[in-house]
Amino acid sequence: MEVHAHTHTPRKKFTHYLWEFLMLFLAVFCGFLAENFRELQVEHHREKQYMESMLEDLASDTANLSSNIIRSTTMEKGFDSLENYLYDIENIVENTSAIYRQNATYTRNVLLSLSDQTATQLRNSGNMRLIRKRNVSNAISSYWRSSNNMETTANNFNTFIAEKSKSEDLIFNRRFYSKAFNNDPSTTLDVYSNNKQARLMTTDKDMLISYANYTDRLQKFLERYITPQLDRLRSRATDLIILIKKEYQLQ
Repeated sequence: MEVHAHTHTPRKKFTHYLWEFLMLFLAVFCGFLAENFRELQVEHHREKQYMESMLEDLASDTANLSSNIIRSTTMEKGFDSLENYLYDIENIVENTSAIYRQNATYTRNVLLSLSDQTATQLRNSGNMRLIRKRNVSNAISSYWRSSNNMETTANNFNTFIAEKSKSEDLIFNRRFYSKAFNNDPSTTLDVYSNNKQARLMTTDKDMLISYANYTDRLQKFLERYITPQLDRLRSRATDLIILIKKEYQLQ
């Protein structure tokens, strides 16, 4: 009987298995590094896109704030003139035309309209984490807080204006308002002219003084709160634009 000898393959050494393991590990690890690097590049690109969008919002905000500062300071002066006319009870009839003009022109809302598109995206999607530069992140958060405070202040002022209109309807006959032209470009206020036919609905001294007092409070509100906050917020917006451009090498 013929006996067949079995062939034996040589056993692989431990170093061979170790080498295969290292090669596999390196392949997986390199793949992980490549994927992580790719994700970082994507996130850095998105971060830069957010900053470019933020610059657009800030540019819009500074324009709106500058317009509101001009409007606010003009309203301050207009209210100051109006209250002086109202307090001058002895000459109220002679000043009626001017009172109508001043009241119609300057009793207006603060028209604050800040851009929040980028802010909404960053907040709602949790993408504030993409902003790696802590100084930029802190400056953006601070600007948002100031913006919210400014909007609250403006809303409070506009509420006072709405309250003032209740007394206004007891003193003024809107039929005598004489508009000169719509929307002065420098102040975004409609401008009214004198109407020599204008007559007040009442000459009650207490009512007119009360209206003058309300006008004075609005004038002080603009002077002490609205205009200074608008100016500070515009400065913050300008500083933030400079910071973002510097940190991200943007033009």
